[in-house]
Amino acid sequence: RKTGSSSPLNVYGSSKLQGEAAVAAADPDALVIRTNVVFGPEAVGKNFVYQLVRKLRANEQMNVPQDQVNTPTYNRDLADATRRLVEKGATGLFNIGGSQVLGRLDFAKEVVEALNALSIDKTKLLSADLLSAVTTSNSGQAALRPLASGLKLDRLQAEIPDWKPRSVKEAMADWMGNPTGKMIGE
Repeated sequence: RKTGSSSPLNVYGSSKLQGEAAVAAADPDALVIRTNVVFGPEAVGKNFVYQLVRKLRANEQMNVPQDQVNTPTYNRDLADATRRLVEKGATGLFNIGGSQVLGRLDFAKEVVEALNALSIDKTKLLSADLLSAVTTSNSGQAALRPLASGLKLDRLQAEIPDWKPRSVKEAMADWMGNPTGKMIGE
């Protein structure tokens, strides 16, 4: 889990770090949130879980980096923690992440397992056999990606000790039980 200084590997990461610095310079009492691998219901259907389900429902193989380790963050947990921090008047930088430190491949497998367990129609189960483990260097991703980008949540948990992020399985159960946004698999 992330504890040290940031060293962005790509333009996206650099722009996020510059944005954090600009906000802190403009208002030293600002609240700045750092998160990663956000998933959950959304209007566009672009996050990793949507991509994963679309590919697997189409019976297509999906290359998934096995060496990218992070803390997948359920967007509803991110929103809840952010709301609580604002209500408390918290300032400075806070990491908000998921409860599990997972490689991207393990995250994909957890999603497949959770969705299959929740599926009413057992003829439409997703196949984890379509997940192909690759290394980041062989993944074909256009931008460089950090291999270890899990977030340390100590400061957040000290500020709001009763907040706990859901596991991937718990998050998927919540999402399927309370669907909003673009339907998964569309």
